[in-house]
Amino acid sequence: MMLKGNFKNKWSVFKENSPTSHICFMIVVVNLVFIGISALLISILPENEGHSIGELIRLAFTLMVNPSGKYIYSETPISLIITTIVVLLGMIALTGGTVGFITRQLRIRDISILRII
Repeated sequence: MMLKGNFKNKWSVFKENSPTSHICFMIVVVNLVFIGISALLISILPENEGHSIGELIRLAFTLMVNPSGKYIYSETPISLIITTIVVLLGMIALTGGTVGFITRQLRIRDISILRII
């Protein structure tokens, strides 16, 4: 019980002292969760039967980053629906969240550098 309270206290201090690092950490965690969900969704597809979890994670990440890549699409409706969901998760989490956060941080730093000059 004391360990949980100690961790909660340290996490609260971390959030207060460095909110940018906290947001970056949370974006990474959300991206990893989305990649895991995508790997589970891809494992449902019949063309991926027998693949290891590592290969499914690699396929999910590749599909999220590069939808027109080397992934072999099936003509079945469930396959098209699941791959569309995976691609949309990638667009939202990887592209939208990560790139948006990095761009915002660069813009803030660029403005602060211009104020110094």
